[in-house]
This record gives sequence, structure tokens and C-alpha cells, in this order.
Amino acid sequence: VFTAALPARNNQELVGALKELYPSVVPVGSVMETILNDVNAILHPAASLLNTGRIEYSKGEFYVYKEGITSSVIRVMKAVDNERLAIVKALGFEQIPFEKLLSDIGICPEGTLEEVVSHVYGAEDIKSPGSMQGRYIIEDVPYGLVSIASIGELVGVPTPVMKSLIALASTINQVDYWKEGRTTEKLGIAKLSRSKLRKFLTEG
Repeated sequence: VFTAALPARNNQELVGALKELYPSVVPVGSVMETILNDVNAILHPAASLLNTGRIEYSKGEFYVYKEGITSSVIRVMKAVDNERLAIVKALGFEQIPFEKLLSDIGICPEGTLEEVVSHVYGAEDIKSPGSMQGRYIIEDVPYGLVSIASIGELVGVPTPVMKSLIALASTINQVDYWKEGRTTEKLGIAKLSRSKLRKFLTEG
């Protein structure tokens, strides 16, 4: 579990306080890295939105990992991940590909993106949410994809695939997830330069 204090100069104190309760915490350079390494934002929206008809027809009687994550869906996930990695690079953070993030947290073996996703432990028993109002959309779009795409705008990295998924989710659920989501404007960092942002994250 990637963990950071705000500001990051308090990381050691925070991790020391949490470690006994949560032995899996791993310190990272800033809270922004915890947002940018959110695996759910990459995995869930694409898998759900590209299987909307099946989810709504079956009302959740659908094994989203086993049946819904096909090679075409994986290509979309990879495109989302490439956009995320470009943002991470622009900010000077460590670039950790999605497949490595998944294997590092211990839910699947190492391998290519397709191998990793198809071998998530217990995936054969995981059903999709019963509707498009499930947490794969109402959490992972406004607080995952919107956050990452908004950070992309801040550092000048385009995110057309992320934004297309946000637009689809907004249209399907009749909610403006960009307006409702966690943007850099709501976080109060939209006007910071990269150097000022880095100082804010580390020093406060």
C-alpha cells in the first residue's frame, strides 16, 4: 500500500505510526504518487464500460475478469496506462507499469499485462457490479481517472483515452464526472508550476 504524508517530509513519522497496524505500507515520495499508481482506475472503468451491455443485461451475473477482459479491453487498459506513465514521467516520479503494480501488490504472478490480468488470484469467482452505478464507475472514474487526467492537464500531458472513458461514464450515468470528480482545481494546485508543486508536496 503506497503511503505518503502531506507534506512528504513527515513520511518517516507517518509510516512509523502506521507500520504496526498496516505492515504492508510502503513509503513513496509524495501523496501524488499514491494517486498516480491507483490500479483500480486503470482496471475497472475500461473493463466495465466496454462491457456495459453485458453488465446491464445480466445484472451482475457476469464474471468480469474471466469473461470481460479480452484482448481488445486490454489494449484500452494499456493505452490508459501509457497516458498515466507519461504523466508520471513528466513529474519525475518512478514509472511503474500497471502489470508490475498488480504483481507487486501480490494479487497475481509477474508477466505481460494480458497474462497478469487473466491470472488475478480468485478472478474466476469475481462477478461484476450489478449495474453501471457500481463502485467500478462511481468511485474509480471521478476519484481515479478524473484525478489522473486532471494532473495530466496540469503538466501538459494529453489523456484522450482516459477522457473518452470519463465521457462515456458520464453519458451512461447522466452525471458530469469531470465536474463531480477530484480535479486539481478542487485540490487547490491547479495554478502551481511543476517546481512549486514539488515543493508543496514535499515541504508544504
